[in-house]
Amino acid sequence: MSIRDINEIFEIRTALESLSNGLAADHITDDELEHLQRLLVIIGGYIKEGNIEKIVETDIEFHDLLYHAARNERLVGIISNLRDQLTRFRTLSMSYPGRLEETLEEHRLIVDAIASGDRKAASRAAERHMENSEKTLLKAMDALENEKKAKAKKAKK
Repeated sequence: MSIRDINEIFEIRTALESLSNGLAADHITDDELEHLQRLLVIIGGYIKEGNIEKIVETDIEFHDLLYHAARNERLVGIISNLRDQLTRFRTLSMSYPGRLEETLEEHRLIVDAIASGDRKAASRAAERHMENSEKTLLKAMDALENEKKAKAKKAKK
C-alpha cells in the first residue's frame, strides 16, 4: 500500500468517523456509553501490561461500538471496509513510542464529547484522532523503512 493510498483512506475515514461520532452523540444509549467507558479502563490496563494484541483487539471493539451507536448501518459498512484496508498497519502504528497513551487520551475526549451530547465536539475529537493516527502511521512506516535500509547497509559491509 502506498503513502497516497493511506492518505486517501484516512481522508475518507476522517470524514466518516466525524459523521459517525456526531451521530453517536445524538443516539448513544446509557448502556453503550457505560460500555465505552469500561473499554477505556480495559485499554488502560492493557497499556500498563504492554499487551499490544489485546490493546488492538479492544480498540477495534471500542470503534465498532461507536459506529453502531451512530445508528446508520450503511455508515458502519463503509467505515469497516476502510478500516479493514488498514488493519495490517494497526499494530505498527500503535507500537510507535507514546502512541498508546495518546490514543487512550483521544478516546477519552471522544467519549466525553459523546457523553455530553455535543455533536460538534464529538466530530472534532474524531477528526483529531484520525489525523494523529495517520501522522503516527506514516512516522512508523518511515522509521521501519529507515531501519530496513540500515540493516541492508550493515549486511553489505
